[in-house]
Amino acid sequence: MILKNDVDVLDKIQELFSDCLRTREFGEFTVSLTMYGGRPVKIQKSERENLVRYEHDKIVIQK
Repeated sequence: MILKNDVDVLDKIQELFSDCLRTREFGEFTVSLTMYGGRPVKIQKSERENLVRYEHDKIVIQK
């Protein structure tokens, strides 16, 4: 996908966050934008869930 201007970049970021808000129940979601020479060159998203492990118990997912 080639984003041609700043509005396209902002629309893509909005799309990523909107999708997260519709589908995620818990966890952490981030979007990072890499710039080079004053121009956006890469958008990266990260989705994380917190897993807590108690000794001798199974993994528990906390909200």
